[in-house]
Amino acid sequence: MFYLLLMYFLYWKRFDDVVGKTKWFSQLRVIASFALLAYVGYACGINFLQWLILAVGLTADIDTNVGIYVPIIIGLFIAIDIVIGLRTIMGSKTVTKTTDADKKVE
Repeated sequence: MFYLLLMYFLYWKRFDDVVGKTKWFSQLRVIASFALLAYVGYACGINFLQWLILAVGLTADIDTNVGIYVPIIIGLFIAIDIVIGLRTIMGSKTVTKTTDADKKVE
C-alpha cells in the first residue's frame, strides 16, 4: 500500500508544477516504478507459493489418510482411458470389398 501511495504522489500533477520537468525527478519516477513492479512480482510470487504449499499439503494429507488407494484408483482410470482411446484410434480393421454392382454407372 505504501508503494501505491508513493506512486500516486510521484505522478501527481502538482509535483510537476512545483518541481518542474527536472531530470532527477523523472529518474526518481522510473526507480519508483521499478520498485513497484518488483514489489508486485514479489507479492504475486509469494501468494503463488502459499497456494502451492497449501495444495501440496492437502495432497499429502489425503495420501496419508487414505493411503495408496487414491493413486491406484487414478491409475486404473488412466489405464481404462488409454485402452478406450487406443481402441477408438485403431478402429476396426475390417476391409470392405467393393464390387461393380456397388458402383453407380452413369
